[in-house]
Amino acid sequence: MSYDDFSLQLKALSLSRDDFAKMVGMNYNSVANWKQKGVPLWVECFLFHYEKSKKLDSLLEILEKYK
Repeated sequence: MSYDDFSLQLKALSLSRDDFAKMVGMNYNSVANWKQKGVPLWVECFLFHYEKSKKLDSLLEILEKYK
């Protein structure tokens, strides 16, 4: 995943770089350094599963109304 793709994915998930850094227990500057050093491989998988989790939470919230 390129840094530009990472930035676009964060935007699509309504996350800032600071939000992401806090979520994964990293310093903001470490995440910002990925622009020069490259985005680690685990980030793409993490964001994929984060997105799935958010969708599942939304679905469960809808289903809860029909209990």
